[in-house]
Amino acid sequence: MVDYWLFDRPVIATRLRAVSETYDDSVVEYYEPDDAADLARAIRRLRAEPERRAELVRNAKAVLERTGWAVQREIYLQVFDDVLGGRMATAESSPSRVNGVGRGAGSRMHVKQPDAP
Repeated sequence: MVDYWLFDRPVIATRLRAVSETYDDSVVEYYEPDDAADLARAIRRLRAEPERRAELVRNAKAVLERTGWAVQREIYLQVFDDVLGGRMATAESSPSRVNGVGRGAGSRMHVKQPDAP
C-alpha cells in the first residue's frame, strides 16, 4: 500500500482487520474478502469518481507524513541511540562512526569496510 501512496495512487484493499483497524475508509477503498462483486464495485467507484481518488491520495499523504519512513527512521534509530548512550547523535555530526556503523548523507546506513590484509 505504501508504495502506491508514495506514487500518488489510491489503494483498493481487502477489508482485513489488521489493515482496517489501522487505516479508515478515508485512506483506503475497501472491499469484503472473497467477494469478487465487491471488488468490482470498488474498482468501478474509483474509476467513476476522480474526487474519491483524489481524497484517498490526499489522506494517504497525510498518513505518510505522520507514520512514514521519515518518522519510523527516527523511532528505529532511537533504539540504537539509547543502547549506545547517545553516541549516535555525536557520531552523526562527525565523520567518525560508532562501532563502524553510522548515519550519513541521504539517511543511508554506512558500514565501514574492513581494511585489506
